[in-house]
Amino acid sequence: MRGKSVFITGAATGIGRASARLFASAGARVMAVDIKERELEETGRLVRTDGGEIVTRVVDVRDAEAVEAAVATAVDRFNGLDCAHNNAGIIAAATPLAETPIDIFKEIMDTNFYGVLHAMQAEIKHMLKAGGGAIVNTASINSLFALDGIAPYVSSKHAVLGLTRTAAHEYAPKNIRINALCPGFVETPLTEEFMRDPMARAHIVSLHPLGRPARPEEIAEAALWLCSERSSYIVGQPLVLDAGYSLI
Repeated sequence: MRGKSVFITGAATGIGRASARLFASAGARVMAVDIKERELEETGRLVRTDGGEIVTRVVDVRDAEAVEAAVATAVDRFNGLDCAHNNAGIIAAATPLAETPIDIFKEIMDTNFYGVLHAMQAEIKHMLKAGGGAIVNTASINSLFALDGIAPYVSSKHAVLGLTRTAAHEYAPKNIRINALCPGFVETPLTEEFMRDPMARAHIVSLHPLGRPARPEEIAEAALWLCSERSSYIVGQPLVLDAGYSLI
């Protein structure tokens, strides 16, 4: 990745922070965005401490114009955009479908689906001008399988996978490879609320035959690989990283 540039959303914590650090350590120049200013600043500090190059900007991925401006900044700063990891996402407390307010569905779709859409539209425009690139979207194992109580999240991640596959088919002839990550349960600040309850944690872990949640760094490794030339023949695929969850 040396000399290449990458745009990463949701980079303040968890998978996004791990991705920013890993891409930078591989030699990429990183544009990292998130809505959480303090945590994003810490990501920047960690990358620079590691000797990497990073630019951070507070961006709400629900705002298409703000995302487009941030991508344009990355292109100007790095003289192009080679790859992107669209990772920003949220989840809500578990509730039965019939009791879930429509506003919760809209809130989660606005970030998880439209946030990815906004980023992809901006990224693809620049990659078309440059003659190609690679995009990785963070989907979920719940892009493939249902899970009771979190219908808004499951729906949004199914939508991300559909978007990924459609865009991959449309832009592969233009030398833009687009793929998705489908992680199982990852131990991040986003999921820590679910992990506080020992019974809930035990249940979640039991769904993964490997016997543990993923570390953010393990998912970031897959993002790096999918953006690299080592995955040059992979297009439109949901790369499952679930410790065997989907085998049951």
